Amino acid sequence: MVIGPLGTSAEQLISTICHRNEAEEAAESRERPMTVDEDPETAEKIWLFKSTISANASTLPPILKRLKACFARMEELDR
Repeated sequence: MVIGPLGTSAEQLISTICHRNEAEEAAESRERPMTVDEDPETAEKIWLFKSTISANASTLPPILKRLKACFARMEELDR
């Protein structure tokens, strides 16, 4: 075991430093959350996500129509 300058072990020092860093990060995150307007990278990702969802949703009706037709043909073959 390595003893530090004030009689503390290296593990205790590391634990204390890590705990302080976690506490500081938690305090910073509680202060003021970042908005989408402040982070252009996040805003771009959200815009891309929304446009992808919109594009996928707009293609669903023709796909569902084709699926219904396929199911109808399969039912006719089963008869």
